[in-house]
Amino acid sequence: PYEQLAWLNLVFEEYDDFFVNMEESIKLEEKHDYSVYAIMTKYLFIAGWYRDRYLENESEDYFKKAKYYILKVERQLNKLSPSYDRTSIIIELGEYYSFWEYQNPEKYFTKIRDYLLEGLEQSRYAESYLQEYKCLLELGDLYHSINSNEDLQYQYYLDAYSLIKKYDLSWSVIESNNFFVVLGRYKEYDKIEEI
Repeated sequence: PYEQLAWLNLVFEEYDDFFVNMEESIKLEEKHDYSVYAIMTKYLFIAGWYRDRYLENESEDYFKKAKYYILKVERQLNKLSPSYDRTSIIIELGEYYSFWEYQNPEKYFTKIRDYLLEGLEQSRYAESYLQEYKCLLELGDLYHSINSNEDLQYQYYLDAYSLIKKYDLSWSVIESNNFFVVLGRYKEYDKIEEI
């Protein structure tokens, strides 16, 4: 019942009640040993909400709560064996930290890169091409965000493009403007036009 109440709170923009009810929902799932992946997904979700609220009004309480839940995800990660679920969590961790990158680029760059490289390795091993594509795109965006290693950016984006072509992934999955900027820089106009 708490989770349903939390979603209703969101609909009515009752954010304080949303947090209370979502946290109660998480406590119930922890108590009754729900799947690790399901609980970690909730941790990520609520950490993202706390992060967004912190970025809106810089309340230290929101920052601490976001950190609390994201650290729970990181600690639980070892409970998931290499799988689609683990790779999904790793990709989401990389995306989560990318929002903090602008506040402390050196600290978060390494953390994000390491998560995404692990996700890339696992997705390649599992032949999960959409996850592999997401990792490549995120890695290209990461290096582009700090204006580092243009050749590596290009290689990540080119590899992502190759996956789209080879495995007939939807063109709509391209969510990165940087992808087009970098391909344009390397005069890959035919690829840009094709997309």
